[in-house]
Amino acid sequence: LAPDGLYVDIYSDSEITWDQAGTEVTVLNETSFPEAEAVKLIIQPQQPVTFTLKLRMPTWLTSLVKVHINEAEVVTGTPGTYCAITREWNPGDTVSLSLPMDFRVSRYTGLDQIEGEDQYAIECGPVLLGVVGDFDFNDSGTGSLQIGHGRIAGTRRDEI
Repeated sequence: LAPDGLYVDIYSDSEITWDQAGTEVTVLNETSFPEAEAVKLIIQPQQPVTFTLKLRMPTWLTSLVKVHINEAEVVTGTPGTYCAITREWNPGDTVSLSLPMDFRVSRYTGLDQIEGEDQYAIECGPVLLGVVGDFDFNDSGTGSLQIGHGRIAGTRRDEI
């Protein structure tokens, strides 16, 4: 919470109620994120009230995020920032967005090294998986990793 409204930092099924300028406001966060990219916030003030809703746009997003209020696109969020929306909120207003996720591959350079083995992390949005194996990168920083009978493709980051 902030004096001028609400920060939404974590996208999970949740509910918060607070007093905003003398009006009780409840916000429901409906999502199955990260299993699905869709997020829906339901704004339930006791009466119309003005405040700022600040939505975190995670740095791992793979593209800009279109934010809709009551199904109308109102603003676009940029990865690594907060998307601030100041308006008069009415009972039943909805905010919807989709958090696009993609695979990324990072070479692990931390303390827990295995001698003679390269270690990589495969990330999909906020989900992190670790892999040991050979990864073939081309000059553009993309490549693939052989795991069992399949391959995983991704974009390289130098370290995690």
